Amino acid sequence: MASEKGATSLALSGLAPSVTESLVTNMFRTYGPILRVSVDGSGGGHVVFAKKANAYRALPATNGAVLAQC
Repeated sequence: MASEKGATSLALSGLAPSVTESLVTNMFRTYGPILRVSVDGSGGGHVVFAKKANAYRALPATNGAVLAQC
């Protein structure tokens, strides 16, 4: 992540198989600019925020949150 100075990644776990990158993006974009979202299909993923402060704000607000696609 050297080329993304100031960027910070949040690791996601326990994601349902139906959770998509779009769903994750919609949940986390409230907290600031996102550079990248990945969902690995086996319950994990990452959200990379452009600024560390945004990731720090998102962490307590989303920790334990349930993502579901209706």
